[in-house]
Amino acid sequence: MQHGDISNESAPRILLVFEGAVGFLPDIKVKDYQRAVRRHAWDDAVSCWELSEPILRRILDLVLRRNLAVEVVTFISQPFADVLAARLDEEDVPVRRVWYSTPGRLSRRLAYMPDVAAVYDPDEAHVFTYGSKGRVLVDPNQLG
Repeated sequence: MQHGDISNESAPRILLVFEGAVGFLPDIKVKDYQRAVRRHAWDDAVSCWELSEPILRRILDLVLRRNLAVEVVTFISQPFADVLAARLDEEDVPVRRVWYSTPGRLSRRLAYMPDVAAVYDPDEAHVFTYGSKGRVLVDPNQLG
C-alpha cells in the first residue's frame, strides 16, 4: 500500500534449493532413502532428510522482517516435492511453495521471473547456471 492506495507490486522472492541447503541426507540414512525412492515411498524418502535449523530460522526472519517470499526448489521429483511441501507445512516453515525443477529448466525459467531476486544453491557446479541471480550458499546469513 502506498499513500492509501493498494499497490500491485509483488514482493521479491528468493529460490532456495532443498538439497544441501534446507535439507541434509545423513550418511546413515542413504540406503534407507535409496530404498524408499526405488519403491516410490515418498513419505519415507522425505523423512530420511534432516532439516537445517539455522536455515529454517533464517527463512522465518526473512519472511517476517524483510517481507521476502521464499520458495523451495527440489531437483529430486515432483512427488518428492509434494510430500516435502506437506512436511515443511507441518514444521511451520513459512515458504510460499515447494516445487520440482532441474537446474537447466530453472535457469531457462528465470528469464521470465523478474520478481526473483536470487537463487541460492549450495552446489558450486550450478553457480553460473542461473546467471546473475545465482548464489552459492555456504552460510545461512547469506540469505536475503
